[in-house]
Amino acid sequence: MNQTGYFLIFPVLYLVYILLMGHRTGHYPYPFVSVPEIGYPSVWRNALCIALAFALLSMLLIYLKS
Repeated sequence: MNQTGYFLIFPVLYLVYILLMGHRTGHYPYPFVSVPEIGYPSVWRNALCIALAFALLSMLLIYLKS
């Protein structure tokens, strides 16, 4: 795994956590992951966009550091 992958570990784990807790409690902390309101396809699309933003930002930070 390159360095960019390390930047994605926490956001992915956090997404899994909020989806599991939301399923269990019925409360989703953010509107862009609220499965009952927008459905899983939209949640996955939103998650992919956010992961892409994290990946691009991490690549930028790695580039600036080197």
